[in-house]
Amino acid sequence: MDLQQVRYCLAIAEERSFGRAAEKCGVRQPSVSNAVRRLESQLGGELFLRSRPVQSSKLGKALLPIFAQINKLAEKAQKIAGVIPASATSLSASSIRSSTTGR
Repeated sequence: MDLQQVRYCLAIAEERSFGRAAEKCGVRQPSVSNAVRRLESQLGGELFLRSRPVQSSKLGKALLPIFAQINKLAEKAQKIAGVIPASATSLSASSIRSSTTGR
């Protein structure tokens, strides 16, 4: 598992689309799909139901809050190290919660 895979998953959950998630991340859709497939293989299960709109699987719903924490901690570490400015935007935990709960 790597941080980019985590961030792609968060973007997919927020956007409910692999294509829009790719746009948000500044990459092409196959890159997102391939990264998520590799992560799903490592974890032993699907993270998303590939429907329209994309929905989180049971495993995905369980892991997305953890992915949000991982991303938040990584950003915090980068800020401390001076890698990214403190004003940089990130995927919010509330948007991830709403995409997994439907609220």
